[in-house]
Amino acid sequence: FCETARRLEERGYAFDLVSDRQLRQEIGYYSRTGLTATDQRTHWQAILVAGCARMPAETALRLADLADLGATLLLAGGLPADVPGLFDLEGRRRVLEHARERLQRHLHSGRVRIGPDPLALLAAAGVPREPMTDQGMEFVRRRHPDGTHTYFVTTPGATEIRADVVLARRMSSAQVSDPLTGERTTLSPSHRDGSLPLRLPPGGSLLLRTLRAAAGRRPAAIGEAVTDDGFPLVGPWRVTFVSGGPTLPVARTVSILSDWTTWEGEDEADRETLRAFSGMARYTVTFDLPADGPPGDRCLSLGQVCHSARVTLNDVDLGVVFCRPWCVTLPADLLRPTGNLLEIEVINLMANRLAALEREQGDAWRPFLFVNIRYQPFDAADWTPLPSGLLGPVRVLASAPGVFGTANPC
Repeated sequence: FCETARRLEERGYAFDLVSDRQLRQEIGYYSRTGLTATDQRTHWQAILVAGCARMPAETALRLADLADLGATLLLAGGLPADVPGLFDLEGRRRVLEHARERLQRHLHSGRVRIGPDPLALLAAAGVPREPMTDQGMEFVRRRHPDGTHTYFVTTPGATEIRADVVLARRMSSAQVSDPLTGERTTLSPSHRDGSLPLRLPPGGSLLLRTLRAAAGRRPAAIGEAVTDDGFPLVGPWRVTFVSGGPTLPVARTVSILSDWTTWEGEDEADRETLRAFSGMARYTVTFDLPADGPPGDRCLSLGQVCHSARVTLNDVDLGVVFCRPWCVTLPADLLRPTGNLLEIEVINLMANRLAALEREQGDAWRPFLFVNIRYQPFDAADWTPLPSGLLGPVRVLASAPGVFGTANPC
């Protein structure tokens, strides 16, 4: 079952999980809408049963009822062979056999399909998939009452994705928006194959809403330009630990950015303070702009952050970043030719402090009972410190057309 779910996600199939009770009480089949939830808001094209060797007789009967009404049932691995449990075993087996016979009668019509490969069954039943997953994207799709759809699209990889994406759902145009900034534009699909040109930086995401109305001119700049390499901020960096605990490490100057839990420190006590610290550290550096650099806004790329950062340029707060691609825009009107003061306040997670408490006090610090994910006794004493701080590399990049064809370098 888990393997099937993984394969469906990788191949771009959108699906919901359903329990026996939900199948019996909350899902019906109607000639106009097909498989539909009782609230009439959610619709499906088929029911896929993956490798179910033992099935409650009532569930098998419900599947047979849905097949009689016209629903498409896909049975990967074959019909259920038996019922679970021992209560009234023979009686429930007779009911299951009756349900099996009813399901088998629909094999010739294609309403019920049996085979070893769930992906082949879905293809044979004409259930469409989202091919964007072939290009390294992941998605969640939501259907709206008016028949349009919203996609949340992201790329988990470490490389930029530029692709002409074909959606499984029909549209006349699409509205694309940045979920962090709200910036948006409207795209028209290609007349050749109906694709949309999308560009996503590593770890980037977007919201895409299909529209029934046609859009105007297709923005030619989307995905066309490439941001240059800019220049690195090499330091030295002044690092001041502002708040947190159990103890504030002493301030220091570092020439190379790295995980603060790996710093050598002044002595063993200082090294342990760094490994145990959870809280905020402020990184400060000054920089000049190249004399021959292009005018306009710049992009500050922080590289890797563990785990969120607030950026301030020349005493002006530019906001917080908490996910890849760890970028903020540096407005042109804030930048100076020389002496720009950049402050980056980084907050790490609590795990390192919890591990230190466990090592120092055992379970005496815990305000309530802790168990791990397997409901076994919780023990953080041997946790390896989580990477923390501004890991970089930090670069100032020139502004270039971004995901939406505007000056959005990040």
